[in-house]
Amino acid sequence: MKLFQARKRWSIFLLGLVLAGGSLVIFRSEPLFIPIQASVQFLSSDSKIPVQPESLFERWIPISWGWLWRLHDGIRGPLATILIDAKIIDCTGLPEQAMADLFPEPALAETNGLRTWILDDSTLTGLKRQLEQMGGRVIMSPRVQTAHGIEASLSVGNTIPVSGTSVQVGLVMDLLPLIQPDGTDLTSVLRDTGAITNQSSGASEAQATAEATGPGQTSIATNLVTAARWKLPDGTGFFMLGPGVSNDWRRIGVIVSAKVRRPLK
Repeated sequence: MKLFQARKRWSIFLLGLVLAGGSLVIFRSEPLFIPIQASVQFLSSDSKIPVQPESLFERWIPISWGWLWRLHDGIRGPLATILIDAKIIDCTGLPEQAMADLFPEPALAETNGLRTWILDDSTLTGLKRQLEQMGGRVIMSPRVQTAHGIEASLSVGNTIPVSGTSVQVGLVMDLLPLIQPDGTDLTSVLRDTGAITNQSSGASEAQATAEATGPGQTSIATNLVTAARWKLPDGTGFFMLGPGVSNDWRRIGVIVSAKVRRPLK
């Protein structure tokens, strides 16, 4: 009998060790580390933020089991956070050559007239100041704080009546940061629109792509729409410069900085 009880206790002890080890694997599993190198990949303009796969814990454990979720968060520890600060700059009419002189290096990527650079934080700060000195105007300064693997959205604008319906105009920027030990893999989807009244009949074909309405009525023009996946080393952000011709004669520049805070280990 004593031998049976000893074996039973030993079996329970081993089972506890297995469960504890399994919990650590599920709660604290980390992706394979791949060093971040500055790069950008343009995506289709109609792309959406990709849905992140659920972990085994998220699939198996119901949200009503609050005590186990608290245990999970306690073992896993806090997530790394990121503060994303955007400056939307009206660059309409700025001299092309003067703007080109701002960048000693060619654009990191270019598509359909849209150009991008990945720059360190101090360079981005200086770039904003130089653009303003040249006549550029900051028209929006949204920011958002989120965490690793958690989608966030920046939205600035208002609702206006167009053809009998209410339409949202302004900036919408969806973001998904995947924070690595030395940088951030950031997916962004950006759309900036504006309202036009009394659109000139002399507009070019490219400029006339705004939603057509009658004289004196309001239409919506898309100044910039783009989706991209950025690899941002710590201490860097990016600058996007839209094409020289847009629907309502507005050329948009976008400065984005990303400041990461990782939990102490």
